[in-house]
Amino acid sequence: METVFKQSVKNKQVIDIIYLSEGRHWSQRSVRVIQNQPDAILAYCLQKRDVRTFLKKNIYSADFQRRGNGERAGAS
Repeated sequence: METVFKQSVKNKQVIDIIYLSEGRHWSQRSVRVIQNQPDAILAYCLQKRDVRTFLKKNIYSADFQRRGNGERAGAS
């Protein structure tokens, strides 16, 4: 996941994450990582239209958004 976070920062790419919220609910968000910190990511959340902090320990999946042809946008 670190690679996905770093590439999101570097290339300003939107990624999809699945995480466990503070209320212990599963949530899926599309975000653009602004800052990759040791224990968290600071990211712009497209759904909330606001900058949010996501704790890495609560992120269970992170990947580049899929293109219409099924390929990951960040895949080379």
